[in-house]
Amino acid sequence: MTTISLRIDDDMKRELDEMCAEMGMNLSTFYMIYTKRALRDRKIPFDIEAPVDPFYSKSNVDEGNPANPI
Repeated sequence: MTTISLRIDDDMKRELDEMCAEMGMNLSTFYMIYTKRALRDRKIPFDIEAPVDPFYSKSNVDEGNPANPI
């Protein structure tokens, strides 16, 4: 068994501890569930997205699409 250390903001840690306690688990269980899910599905178990540049907004892209004349 390996131990992992990480740094987390004090307020985030407190909030995560409280959330986990409401679900009947501790942080170790939380991270174990997260890790098992990531390994099982071979992906991060939530979407990670960067903010979209307004230039590439749907309306701007549609305006420049010849299949979508104005």
